[in-house]
Amino acid sequence: MSLITALAKTYRWQDQLESGQYRDLEDIARDNKVDRSYVGRFLQLTSLAPDIVESILEGTEYSELSLRDFRKGIPFLWEEQRRVFGPNRNSENAAVACNDAT
Repeated sequence: MSLITALAKTYRWQDQLESGQYRDLEDIARDNKVDRSYVGRFLQLTSLAPDIVESILEGTEYSELSLRDFRKGIPFLWEEQRRVFGPNRNSENAAVACNDAT
């Protein structure tokens, strides 16, 4: 599943929760024939900074992200999200690995 598809699904589920169409994650899971934890993991995407979501949808700065990038969770603070998921994330990780090796 693409990240854009996942975002669309996630925001639809969030809207359905807020409107009362679903009472809780279990209702969503049951209706979609998935596990509750699956729904919970996807709903974490709604905590992404608005500019990151916009960039993903527009295919700009954060468009190289995939669902795999979020498997370890999403930082609470938007500033931290920008640092962790930003375009320089791989070079920062490489620099840390080089420093750890010395």
